Amino acid sequence: MSDALLNGDLPPCPLSTPAAETSLIIGSNLSNICYGIMVFLGFRCFNALRRQTARKQTPRTRIGLMSWVLITVIVGTMAQAWDIATVTEIILGGCAGVTFWDYPYLPGVYSTWLIMNFITDGLLVWRCYAIAVGFKRRWLFAWLVPLTIYIVMIGIGIAGVSNYNSSLALAEILLAIIAGISLLLNVIISSSIVLLLLHHKNMLTRACGEESGKPYLNLITILVESASLIILSDALSLAALMARSTVLFIPIQTWAQIQAIAALAIIYQVARGVDYFSNRDSDDVASHTVRLQSSPQTSVLDVKPEGV
Repeated sequence: MSDALLNGDLPPCPLSTPAAETSLIIGSNLSNICYGIMVFLGFRCFNALRRQTARKQTPRTRIGLMSWVLITVIVGTMAQAWDIATVTEIILGGCAGVTFWDYPYLPGVYSTWLIMNFITDGLLVWRCYAIAVGFKRRWLFAWLVPLTIYIVMIGIGIAGVSNYNSSLALAEILLAIIAGISLLLNVIISSSIVLLLLHHKNMLTRACGEESGKPYLNLITILVESASLIILSDALSLAALMARSTVLFIPIQTWAQIQAIAALAIIYQVARGVDYFSNRDSDDVASHTVRLQSSPQTSVLDVKPEGV
C-alpha cells in the first residue's frame, strides 16, 4: 500500500461524501463479484491447460499460457486488494470526502490497472500474430498495425506512471489516452482476427464445401463475444475518465477484472478444444482440411508454424 493508506492520510476531497461513498461501495462489490469469476476462470483454464499434455501442441505455448494465466490472476488479486483497501480507508473516515482522482489512481491501483491492461491486450496482439503468421506475407499487416498501437500504449503508460508524483494532471490525461487506445486496439485486433479467420474459412469452403468452414463460425463468435465485453468496459471507463463523475466509479473499479475475464474466457474455450483453427496458407488447404476433419479437437493453442 502507499504511505497515504498506511498513515491514513489521504488528500483533501471536496466532493459530497455520501454519493461518492455509495458509488465506491457498489463498484467495490461488483468488482469483488468479477474477481470471483476471474479466479474461477483462471483455475479452470490452468487445469485444462495442465491436462493437455497428450495433445499435439507446442509445450512452450502451453507453458506460456499457463504462466500468463497465473500472472493475470496475481495482478487481478493485487488490483482487487488495492480496491478493497482504498474503499475501506475512505469509508472508515480516512478522507473527508472523495474526488474522482483521489480514489482510483493512488499509485498502487494505477499501476496494477495498467499492468492488467497491458497483459490482456498483449495476449490479443499475440493471438493476432499467431494467426496472421500462417498466411502470406501481405496478411502480416493485420498484425503489425495492432503491434504498433500496443507499443505506443505501453510507452504512454510508462510515461503516466513516471509522471504520477510530479504531474498528476498529466498522468490523468495520459491514463484517459490509454483507455481510448485500449478501446481502439481491441476494435482493430478483433476485426483483424475475424478477417483472418474468415479468409481461412473461405479458402476451406472453396476447397471442401460449406461444412469444412463451420467450425470457424464458432471461433469467430467466441472472439466477438469476448471483444464486446472488453470494448464495453473500455468505453464506460473512458466515459468515466472524461466525465469525472462519482457515479462512474463503477466501470473504473471493475475495469481490470473484466479485462481479465474476457481474455481468460478465450483461453478457457481454447483449452477445452472448442477452437479448431490451425494455420496453413492456401497451398496447404487440402491437406490441412483432411487433418482437421480427422482430428476434430485441433487447438489454436499451437498456431505457430512448425519449428518456430
